[in-house]
Amino acid sequence: MNTPNEVDTAATAASSSLKATVAGGGLLSIGGLTSNDLAIIGGLLLGLAGFMLQWYYQRRRDRREEAEHALRMQALIEEGEEEEEEEEEEEEEEGGHDKP
Repeated sequence: MNTPNEVDTAATAASSSLKATVAGGGLLSIGGLTSNDLAIIGGLLLGLAGFMLQWYYQRRRDRREEAEHALRMQALIEEGEEEEEEEEEEEEEEGGHDKP
């Protein structure tokens, strides 16, 4: 019969061997790469990072330009309304003087 100490030792050994297997497999896959392979992977990662940064800042720029456009359009609308009001006031003033 196994004592609790032997069971703990077996569990620890099994856990350690699993970790060693995974680590060894990872190192083997990395160790099998040549410097050209690493350069390609690095270039792909760098290109992906550059793409993501460009996308992020372009999106911010688009939002900023949309907000600016909306403000300009609102200012033009308000300016046009003020000009219409001034023209109406001028017409009323001119029309009032023409009456006998």
